[in-house]
Amino acid sequence: MAEKNHNSNVGVGLSPRELILKYCQVVAEPGVPGCLIKYGAHKYRSTIPFEKLTDEQIQRIYSARELKIKEYIDKCREKENKKPKASGTPRVVRLEPAPCLCGCGGVARAGRRFLPGHDAKLKSALRKQAHEGDKSAERRLKELGWWS
Repeated sequence: MAEKNHNSNVGVGLSPRELILKYCQVVAEPGVPGCLIKYGAHKYRSTIPFEKLTDEQIQRIYSARELKIKEYIDKCREKENKKPKASGTPRVVRLEPAPCLCGCGGVARAGRRFLPGHDAKLKSALRKQAHEGDKSAERRLKELGWWS
């Protein structure tokens, strides 16, 4: 009898479009036609906006060997499966992209609170303000779980 992988149901039933939105950062730059798909250290630029790409085009992008998007997503899903179950209070996971919590106006991808690097910039600025005696900065550090 074959060994059953108890984590094999993660991502089951998700289309390539949903997988890309979940694990990659899709950026529409103002004044630039198309979209930019960022995954790991790689980028793919499409001349067509993401929402206008057909399912067939998305499947080709997802499956293209030279782009390695599928491999990147598979690695992300594998890491997701290996994460230990957290104890204590449950963490709220955002299922859809939402505004970056640093206040820059950018949109963080699903499951994230910040755009890459923005948490460090905010943390540094808040620590500096708190060190100078700003109580609202201390409060914000506590809210974000950065105050010790």
